Amino acid sequence: WWYIWQFHSELFQQERLLYLLLMLVVLVVGLVKVLSLTENPALSYLAPISFGSMLITILINPQLALAMTIILSLLGGIIVDYSLALTIFYFISGVTAVLMLVKFNRQRDLVRCGFVLMVVNAITAIIINLLFHTTFDYPAVLLAITNGFLSAVLAIGSLPFLEHIFRITSPIRLLELSNPGHPLLRRLQIEAPGTYHHSIMVGNLAEAAAEGIGADTLWVRVGSYYHDIGKIKRPYFFVENQFTQENPHEKLNPTLSTLIITYHVKEGAEIAREHGLPDKLVQIIEQHHGTDLVRYFYK
Repeated sequence: WWYIWQFHSELFQQERLLYLLLMLVVLVVGLVKVLSLTENPALSYLAPISFGSMLITILINPQLALAMTIILSLLGGIIVDYSLALTIFYFISGVTAVLMLVKFNRQRDLVRCGFVLMVVNAITAIIINLLFHTTFDYPAVLLAITNGFLSAVLAIGSLPFLEHIFRITSPIRLLELSNPGHPLLRRLQIEAPGTYHHSIMVGNLAEAAAEGIGADTLWVRVGSYYHDIGKIKRPYFFVENQFTQENPHEKLNPTLSTLIITYHVKEGAEIAREHGLPDKLVQIIEQHHGTDLVRYFYK
């Protein structure tokens, strides 16, 4: 907790992430304990340390995942009769999982991570057998390989449930939202094509800026795509959708025009909530217009 307080204090502002972390730690340590109670000591090579490392990397952050990998590896080794060999195995397997998923943004990254883990686990188990055992333990090597496969499969299967339960938006969810075929983006394309084009251009510019300062480019791009979603309620009141049509603001007083222009923010947030978009995305929609005067209608 001291480490989290010192280096990841933002987690205390998002209690659900702390609950997620606690749940994963208890789950992993519990499974290590269960496997250690079996009559076959080789089964401890199935302990899902790398599974926990994967999920913490994806759902929280890689730095915390690396720290928790060290802690879980030590705990795992202590639980299994103070085994140095297993501590080394858990550590190498977990660190490999973290390093493979630092730039995670697609489900296939987890599949690739699983294959790499199978190879790394096999090599690690072989070396450990040669260093720590007088006879070669073939089942341990096979179980180490299985560990890599199962960790990836379990991570892929559990991600959607954990995202939903703990209201976390993973890169996979963001990629789904950025798909032009998403119902809201399809509506924007059809009902407010000018706004859709504007949003895509904003996304390109914002993504380049985010990359330059080291911000989360995927979040910035998705936020740009949806920031003006409220304009689908009254698309022709916005100049980018008027094309050859008459500007309806010419027949309205400035106060009413200002209300219509600014009201798309509130409507956008309502639409986003109705479609179950992430809270962070709703906040982007609510804040994108700022609080300045709409000067155009005061000229």
